[in-house]
Amino acid sequence: MTIVTWVKYKEYAGCKIDGTVPVPKPTSNFHMDHAFYLTAMIEAPTYGSVQSYDGAAMSGGPLHNIAVQPRDLAQGSFFALLRHIEVTTLNPPELLDLWAAYNAQRWAVTQNATLKNKNTGNSVPGAEIRNTFTPINGAVPKEGEAWEKAKRWALLHHKLLASPATFDAQKNYAINWLLQTQKDVENLFYQGREPRTLTDLSPEEDLAMCVYHCYSVNAPAPARDELVKTLSKSKSGKPFAVALIAHLASNSFGNWEVRYTRTYNAALASGLWPKSLFIGVGSIFPTRS
Repeated sequence: MTIVTWVKYKEYAGCKIDGTVPVPKPTSNFHMDHAFYLTAMIEAPTYGSVQSYDGAAMSGGPLHNIAVQPRDLAQGSFFALLRHIEVTTLNPPELLDLWAAYNAQRWAVTQNATLKNKNTGNSVPGAEIRNTFTPINGAVPKEGEAWEKAKRWALLHHKLLASPATFDAQKNYAINWLLQTQKDVENLFYQGREPRTLTDLSPEEDLAMCVYHCYSVNAPAPARDELVKTLSKSKSGKPFAVALIAHLASNSFGNWEVRYTRTYNAALASGLWPKSLFIGVGSIFPTRS
């Protein structure tokens, strides 16, 4: 039986459903497989995890793509994830169930991954999305009709994202998403090499750029600033890796101090990189005071 938990966060409230299948540790040595795994360990380490309690209407997938931006209510990347699942899988029954529920709202996710009203052809406003998935206006009561409605939507999305038929699509979308927003700066490091299949980075470089991607999914602009700062001095080797992680660690954005500790612990526990990079004189992680 799937457990749906009511969670309150600041002025918002809604559903939380834990995932069912752990994101597996990569068996390849591909750089972006490592980056995806590390980031998923911080964001949503199990397939099927969804939440709707933080003002984003709905979020899910290993990187917790959001349906709307809580501040300006612009549509987020969640619908692009759903669209990617549609075009890269054989329409599992869970997707057909979800599309039927969308159709009842007169909604459809278009080819350009925008949620639109089928009658008007206009993009569905973020306020409508939030009020549909998480009535009332993102603050779902703990019980009653609004709670039952929010729970139904959370379960529909959970069932799709917990379906093994969608796991490869979710991973591939996540990797594409990690690479799509800061290509210009990141390519100054990758230098035209394909990061998805890159295998010849040093362990230090591989780990440092994976840490960067783990930060960038949380806040692309601040992470970009720290990568630019690092690239202005060094573009390869251990000095680059040490500097990049140090710059990320010293940035005071949001809860990045907590993120630093969680990222360090997840990377060490993964076993994907030598322990010497985490502990002792060979460590590339700065000590936090």
